Amino acid sequence: MPNRKSVFGDFGPHHLTSIDWQNPNHRRCVMASLVQGTKILERDRQKGRLGPRALAPPWYEFFHFELFKEIFDRDARCIFGAVYQYKCPTSNLIPKYVIAFRGTLPKRETAMRDWLIDIEVILNNLHKQKRFQQAVEIIKEMVASAGAAKVWLAGYSLGAAITLLAAKEMAKMSDQPHLETYLFNPPFISLSLEWMENQELKRGINVTRTFLRGAIAGAKSAVVGLMADDDGGGSSRQFDNPFAAISGWVPHLFVNRGDIICSGYIGYFENREEMKKKGMGGLEMLASRESIIRNFFSSQKIEPAHLLASAMLHVNSRQTTNLKSDHSHRQWWDPHLTIKAKIYRHN
Repeated sequence: MPNRKSVFGDFGPHHLTSIDWQNPNHRRCVMASLVQGTKILERDRQKGRLGPRALAPPWYEFFHFELFKEIFDRDARCIFGAVYQYKCPTSNLIPKYVIAFRGTLPKRETAMRDWLIDIEVILNNLHKQKRFQQAVEIIKEMVASAGAAKVWLAGYSLGAAITLLAAKEMAKMSDQPHLETYLFNPPFISLSLEWMENQELKRGINVTRTFLRGAIAGAKSAVVGLMADDDGGGSSRQFDNPFAAISGWVPHLFVNRGDIICSGYIGYFENREEMKKKGMGGLEMLASRESIIRNFFSSQKIEPAHLLASAMLHVNSRQTTNLKSDHSHRQWWDPHLTIKAKIYRHN
């Protein structure tokens, strides 16, 4: 018997019998379902469920999509992404293609490879991974074929990390429109303080961390500048503004306040806004470039992969005090979900 979580009729948003693409809640449910479909594609492969026995098709066919291409990790020999094509006529509100990337799949066939890449995300080395590079190749291929306006991206957890970094790479290309992007529980590689009930204490710690990271980044900038002088590279004396190229890109971030993996984005944007109000926005921007986990030990200019200039932040405040539930993918198509959304723009 298949796990009922794989069965769309038992587990999916089958209540959405008609999709209104102008409704952000409908778009969220569709994109989350397509990501889930990618996960079930890999589970079907592992279980040998072919043809009518496959459980993945309802997760995309219910919304009038068809599987255009599986994205296969050549090293781990597993499906980690998929390209879906919309079968009906599209409009400015409907994508022609959606490229979706699954999260970590803790099954024997995939767990080791997925976990190793999870570690590389923490170490800010995702850009070196073949899986990420393969994802970028597919995205560029589809954008070249259909145009950026017709290609949407989505990912969950590890898949969200891949999606975020790939979309950032695309956003830095000045000749391309920004890709519509949906990130579910994206990892934020920093200590989250969202569990703290004392808001004043939390703000104080955030400000202190900002000053600490800013000091590290400033000192490192001076070191890099001195090294550049020695090498005759005066143009590298200052860090480039990492927000400049991506400030117009506004991905959708879906986070749960109780999820320590992604809830750091809440404090990240709230603290940035608070520092701007205090006239210290420049310090916060400098501090944002610094990844304490990785960059503290390096004099090189390494931009944290999770760094974002702008975002539409969607917060599910219904915490369960259970990490598995708060980090679950299922919450994003719950018909009773209440989300607080706020847009943060870099300016």
